[in-house]
Amino acid sequence: MPPAARPTFHEIRALSIHLYSEAGYDPQARAAHTDSKSTRIYQRGHVDWVEVPAGEVG
Repeated sequence: MPPAARPTFHEIRALSIHLYSEAGYDPQARAAHTDSKSTRIYQRGHVDWVEVPAGEVG
């Protein structure tokens, strides 16, 4: 996958926080944020997800 098409660290982290929240877990604990403000930053603006093909690690 070309580098420009790869998700960034923060996009992956936002997805993790989203999935934990949807599963009913506390996303702040998962993200290890000391305050909820930091967690909310990751939760905002990450509603439209882009599906990418699976990659293989060689």
